[in-house]
Amino acid sequence: MFGKDPTMFFIGLLMAGFGVFILFSTLFGKYKQFASEKSITAAVAFILIGALYSVSAYLDDIGLMGFSFAFPLGGAFVAFGIFDLVLCKTCTHKITATYLYSRPAGKRGERAVPMFRYTFEGEEYTCASKQQVSSSLIGTKYRIDQPCQIFINPNKPKNNIVRIEKITNDIGWIVIGIGFIVGGVCALLFM
Repeated sequence: MFGKDPTMFFIGLLMAGFGVFILFSTLFGKYKQFASEKSITAAVAFILIGALYSVSAYLDDIGLMGFSFAFPLGGAFVAFGIFDLVLCKTCTHKITATYLYSRPAGKRGERAVPMFRYTFEGEEYTCASKQQVSSSLIGTKYRIDQPCQIFINPNKPKNNIVRIEKITNDIGWIVIGIGFIVGGVCALLFM
C-alpha cells in the first residue's frame, strides 16, 4: 500500500505537508505580511521534494526520470505564477515615482529592471521594481528623472511593480506549470 519503501513515503509526506503548511500560513494566514519570494520558494521546494520523495517509494527508474524532470519544472512555473499574483494583489497603492535608471535582465537584454525613487508617508525610497519591463519601454515610457506611475505595497513600501494588469500572464504560468505536473504524473502512471 505504501510502495516499496514505507519510510520514504512517510518522510516525503511529512515534508510535503510542512511545505503546504508554510505556503498557506504565509499566503492566507496571520503571517501573510511576511510573504516574500524566499518564503514562497522554500514552501514550494518542501512540497516538491516531499512529493518526489513519497512518489519515489513507488517508482522504477524510467518513471522516476520522467517524473523528476516534469514535476519540479511544473512546480517552479506554478510558484512563479503564484508569486507574481501575490505581488499584484499586494501592490495596490498607486503613486507617482521618478524613474532613475534600469539594469538589463536576461542574457539578450530584451528585458530591464527599472529603478525608481518615490516618497510614501514622509519617507523616501529608492528601489528596483519587482517586475521586469520590455527594454523598448526604456527611453519611451520611462525617461531618466521623469515622473511615472507605479504601484506599491502600502505594508512594505519597498515592494513596487509597474503594472497590475498582469493577472492573465500569471494564470498562464500557473496553467503551464500544472501541465508539466500532469505530464509528470502521466509519466508515473504509464511507465
